[in-house]
Amino acid sequence: MESLRGRDFAATQSRLTSILTVLKALVQQSETDPEVRLAELQRLHPPGPRRDCTA
Repeated sequence: MESLRGRDFAATQSRLTSILTVLKALVQQSETDPEVRLAELQRLHPPGPRRDCTA
C-alpha cells in the first residue's frame, strides 16, 4: 500500500507541474492590448459565411 501512495503523490505532483507550466505560458504569451488581441483573433478565425442558428 505504501508504494501506491508514493505513485499517487508523484502523479499528482506531475499534473500540478504541468498545470503550472501551462499557466505560466498563458501569462507570458497573453496580449494585454485589446486591439492587438482582436487583430490576432480575426487572423486566426477569419469571418466566413454566416449560418442560420434558428433551426
